Amino acid sequence: MKWVQLAMEEIVERHGAILDPDNPHQLLQQGNLPKYIYVDKDCCNGKEGGRTDSNKFFYGMIKLLDAFHLILRIGREINSEHDRKAKFMRQLAQCIFTSSAEDMRKLDEARQAGNINDLNNRQKKYDRTKFVRRVIRDPKVIGSKILLLLKANIALDREARYQFEKARHSCENLRQQTPHTHSLQRKLRNV
Repeated sequence: MKWVQLAMEEIVERHGAILDPDNPHQLLQQGNLPKYIYVDKDCCNGKEGGRTDSNKFFYGMIKLLDAFHLILRIGREINSEHDRKAKFMRQLAQCIFTSSAEDMRKLDEARQAGNINDLNNRQKKYDRTKFVRRVIRDPKVIGSKILLLLKANIALDREARYQFEKARHSCENLRQQTPHTHSLQRKLRNV
């Protein structure tokens, strides 16, 4: 953390911001410092109510969890042996990220100009990964997509349970939903 402190103090200084000497995570003057900083951890303690005023600022910038680590945090709560986990995680990423339409158009134009029409799916995916930016759009749309994804998976779970019981199997020892699923659903409803 000493190296982080030194790096952040230099960033603050380079942007013309002035830190409060009594609280080095608060600013007296913003300068050209960005309002937000995206971090991969310590954006909060990961629990309901954990984002307090005292821990949301980082050298005067508001800490936000980046989207990639949000997806990882959700994935940690899902049983790794669940048959649909990998697909759910891909669908979750698709809810959050959108391929740049401009980049896709340019990629298609480049392929047409080079008369490249015989790429297999693996090659097309490689090109998309390398040349097409993924962007994050409207948070309300993202929240709605995630809520629909959750509801669809809940419906699949209910149907699987119905079919299991219809075949006269017991569901008593099956793992129940974790409390985190319910809190995630509540949070998404408020987006």
